Amino acid sequence: MFYTKNPTAFFSETNSDRFINLGKYQFTPEQKDFIRLLHLAIFTTDQKSEKEIYDFLENQEIPHSTWNLALDYKLIIPVYKPRNKGFYPKNKLFLDLLLRNPQNFNLDQEHILVIGCGGIGNFMTYPLTTLGIGTMSLLDGDHVEESNLNRQFLFDYHSIGRSKVEVMAEKLHSMNNKMEIRTYPHELSMELLKNIYHQSNQKISLVILSADEGNCLEITNTFCTANKIALLNVGYLNDFSVIGPFYIPDLSACYYCEDSLGVTKQSNSTLQKKIKEAHKNHQAPSFFTNNAIASSMAIIDILYFFNQSFDQINSLNKRIGISNHDFSFHSIPVTKNDTCKYCGNSLS
Repeated sequence: MFYTKNPTAFFSETNSDRFINLGKYQFTPEQKDFIRLLHLAIFTTDQKSEKEIYDFLENQEIPHSTWNLALDYKLIIPVYKPRNKGFYPKNKLFLDLLLRNPQNFNLDQEHILVIGCGGIGNFMTYPLTTLGIGTMSLLDGDHVEESNLNRQFLFDYHSIGRSKVEVMAEKLHSMNNKMEIRTYPHELSMELLKNIYHQSNQKISLVILSADEGNCLEITNTFCTANKIALLNVGYLNDFSVIGPFYIPDLSACYYCEDSLGVTKQSNSTLQKKIKEAHKNHQAPSFFTNNAIASSMAIIDILYFFNQSFDQINSLNKRIGISNHDFSFHSIPVTKNDTCKYCGNSLS
């Protein structure tokens, strides 16, 4: 195996301290280790074999504990070439820091179905395209309107009046022509989801839901649990960007395991009728920031999902949110219910 200095590695000396790296992997070693790691980083600026590194350690009288420190803090990383055909190389620098085994990350054979191609759909499909997803299916029956242009950045004035999924497919394909894109310019229905499922040569790996009209969540949750397909709902509650819970078949709660999220249908009482009447002119405050923050959270959890690092998924068995006011973090736990009528063990 060959190793090289991580391009993101960073050394700093101040009047009072020395530290290495930035972000999560920043640490302050003892002075002797700082110097040893500095020498080791310079030596591995060009990739070196394991034997060359061990010989260097011996010649410089650097203990193996220092080498382990360099690996643990990702100062030095294994040399590998990303396997994704449509992968943008700049992504590698971030994935090397985020993932446990980034050399195994590969989306070539994955198929993501995106339901809702508005603001969230724009923000979600862009990075997934640059990460080299193999197949992407886009489902949305809407056409581009001028009001969309405040956050749906894949569209412009020339797009107005055209099908959202068709415009989006053109833009995404221009970024990654190796990706297969399928478009469904229709309103969501169970029949449509079943048709997509049966017509797909590549099994759907994940459904991303960013549509909130009517019974979209119930239809999608029913479809995903019945076919054991992972599901992540991405959106916002006014000025709170929210995602989750991340449903993974046989592992985590679906959206109807319990009613802590308030998604269960209420009775048709007089009070409920009044509430429905009060909501007649309700509009969602869809803005660049509440879309962008929610989508950014979702992309991180999706990267963990495809890297099989399920224990790192932040929205597993919980809905998580970030306030657009003060960036405070909030969460609502959701307990997996083994008797859930959608995903319960009794159904398998």
